[in-house]
Amino acid sequence: MTDESLAEGMAAWREKHAAKLATVTERPSLLGAPLDVLYAPTDGEVDAAAYGRDIGLPGEFPYTRGVYPAMYRDRLWQMRLYSGFGDAESTNTRWQFLLAHGNNGVSAAFDLPTQVGMDSDHPEAVPEAGRVGVAVDCAQDFERMFAGLPVEQMGISLNAHSTAPFVLALFLAAMERQGITPGQINGSMTTDVLKDYVARGTWIYPPGAGIRMVCDILEFCSAEMPRFYPLVIRGPDIRDAGADAIQEVAFAFANAVTYLENAQARGLDIDGIATRLSAQFYYYGDFLQEAAKTRAARRIWSRLLRDRFGARKEASWLLRVTASVGGTHFQVHEPETNIVRGTLGCLGAVLGGVQGMLLAGYDEAFDIPTEDTARIALRTQQIVGYESDATAVPDPLGGSWFVEAMTDEIERLVLAKMAEIDEMGGSVVAIESGYMQREIAKSAYNIERREQSGEKPIVAVNIHRGQGEPPELVVHAPDSKVADRQRAQLAALRAGRDEVETQRRLARLRAAGEGTDNLMPIMIDCARADATLGEMVDVLRGVFGEFKEPAL
Repeated sequence: MTDESLAEGMAAWREKHAAKLATVTERPSLLGAPLDVLYAPTDGEVDAAAYGRDIGLPGEFPYTRGVYPAMYRDRLWQMRLYSGFGDAESTNTRWQFLLAHGNNGVSAAFDLPTQVGMDSDHPEAVPEAGRVGVAVDCAQDFERMFAGLPVEQMGISLNAHSTAPFVLALFLAAMERQGITPGQINGSMTTDVLKDYVARGTWIYPPGAGIRMVCDILEFCSAEMPRFYPLVIRGPDIRDAGADAIQEVAFAFANAVTYLENAQARGLDIDGIATRLSAQFYYYGDFLQEAAKTRAARRIWSRLLRDRFGARKEASWLLRVTASVGGTHFQVHEPETNIVRGTLGCLGAVLGGVQGMLLAGYDEAFDIPTEDTARIALRTQQIVGYESDATAVPDPLGGSWFVEAMTDEIERLVLAKMAEIDEMGGSVVAIESGYMQREIAKSAYNIERREQSGEKPIVAVNIHRGQGEPPELVVHAPDSKVADRQRAQLAALRAGRDEVETQRRLARLRAAGEGTDNLMPIMIDCARADATLGEMVDVLRGVFGEFKEPAL
């Protein structure tokens, strides 16, 4: 919208999106009459110029009301539970179960050794192999993991963090063996390495090397994987570490600015990469404010890409958001109550207009989910999506005095925090100086203090605590033999591969690391020769060194 009257703006919007609006499903109201596809103020109720500048209409800049004109009337968000444990076969079985119950694609959870670049036979990896995610050592693990799955027809999320380029290389080599090209793959990757330094502790190399490999992935995927989102800007890890909602968005966006600046410095076209970026945030029980956070984040992002980075395409301005629900919001006491907490988080995400959601099992505080708790998490999303009117119209909270005020205030505070990081030299300086870590630690302390004092009530924890012993909870039983099986498979792999060729390709990777070439094609070449994740990581560790955590 520009400065025309609201009536003229609405008419122009309906004409522009007429083809899409003509295909949306009709939704009856409780009164019997069909609901309109969009509700907005009329002339005289608000200032038309201010409305067009700051709020606008769905599918239009600044995307406060949503990234698509019809939003969920056209299609619901991607319901894709985060899942993976044990070995490839165990994970494949769980994925088959979830797909049969309506999961839209798969979101791979990797074990800690995979996330920090250790093979399963590393002495430090053995106790953790397959414990909180699936163990991946080589391309063969991915072949077994995706056996029998319609890879070309579903979305695939790879949540590898610091080892993202190595995991992507192993995955692509495995898919190549199955006749699937990179261009056929639809999905996303958690490539955001900067948040690992401040929130997860799963870093490997110094930030400069991490950023280089993020840009390698962006460059490679923009050329070879047009259906893939190679960079998900991550807020959930920051929030789970103790940050508040403002810090979550501000720190995540400050990291995004660093990636985009480095990509542009490399010569990458902003419109060639920005259209394939997305973000992920956490959603707790304050669902009205979480919805406002999403609206504010979209508005900030659209202006950031257009005005600061000079993106020209409208598709570069819109921010697709995936929601995470669970984490530290879920409690140990009376864990069944986490089903309600999950529903509130889900509702906040939907009312905010997200494009995907990962909702944890109600046993999140104890272990990874069982089939039953995963099924309930999926059914929670499905019930909100299909049985409620939260999806009936785009941005149903738009125009609420409270939500609009919160959207404006969140935007103001996030921009102020981002400006503070800009002034100190950007997110790398903020990380290496310990600024982000200290800010998160202060926030975590304040949150804990409020919970301990009862200032922030949590049912069954600091208010309305039950009496007696709670009912026994059946939790996930880890497979103690995973490490043994992975070690045996690794031994067989190394015995059967062409060792001379594998080492030759690893030497090429080292040489490339010492230069400036894109590392992705060489990593894929190593994976084709059955080089393992740990071997590739160690080769570059010898080039880049390791990150040293600052004193806080």
